[in-house]
Amino acid sequence: MRLAATLLILCLASAPPGHSANNHPLKTTTWKNLCDVYAAFKDRMAGTKLAQQSHRKLSLDMGLQQTRTQILHQSTSDAQARRRFAVLAFYLSFEAAAARKHTEGKTEPAFWNNLEKAGQLLGQIKEFLTIAAGPRQTSTNGCITTNDGSETTGLKQGLTELGQAHGGCKALIGHTPDGLADSDVIDNQGLKKYASEASAQTSAAETGCKLLTLADNNGYVAGTSLGAGVEVAGGILKITPTTTNEQKLNDLAANPGAGSKAATAESWKGFSSPRGASSGLR
Repeated sequence: MRLAATLLILCLASAPPGHSANNHPLKTTTWKNLCDVYAAFKDRMAGTKLAQQSHRKLSLDMGLQQTRTQILHQSTSDAQARRRFAVLAFYLSFEAAAARKHTEGKTEPAFWNNLEKAGQLLGQIKEFLTIAAGPRQTSTNGCITTNDGSETTGLKQGLTELGQAHGGCKALIGHTPDGLADSDVIDNQGLKKYASEASAQTSAAETGCKLLTLADNNGYVAGTSLGAGVEVAGGILKITPTTTNEQKLNDLAANPGAGSKAATAESWKGFSSPRGASSGLR
């Protein structure tokens, strides 16, 4: 009896994992939305860096002009010219101080803090999509589809294929996104494309999709016990024992929430409005 039980256990352990509730690829809108969030944040971060560099350059230029004006003020004996140089030097000192204000004190730490928080969100999104579009085993297809109604056609592998399939995904491989403006994704209330807790999975199961499976087969979530679920992609998606949903994130200003949503809200807060010259991806 013990031998039979042992053989049964060994057979079950060696059997390939079958379909489970979460063996479904991501919907097309789901992975495209993730790419768009990545691209929009990356663009606004670049705009903020450019604005900060501009403030530093302006502060330096104004300081140099002030020094030159003070030298001219001291080197002339003409009373009228001295008055003009004195007024100009005062004006330049005011402009230099205004520009410098953006690069020191509370502003500079906030600048780096905002970049760090947004960088963490982007890293988690890219990690998730890298795994979702990652290497496949023999006789499997994968977790990224451009055809929500089929498990055998339209499945993509690798970030390069994602970039070819959707303009926003080009940002994942360091290319310039197209067909997208950051204002399509981010506004002063939250992330516009996440208006409800929508289903993130297709209706067609796929045996090789290891990302959302609950079987212990080296997927993003290993094991079969998730309890209330686990948040992934920076908290934008939530995997539960029965489904995977996009989170509601268009209300971050009024409802920043807790946990991963709160972290997403902190990332959004620093880039809720365009900064500097970069405000679009088209």
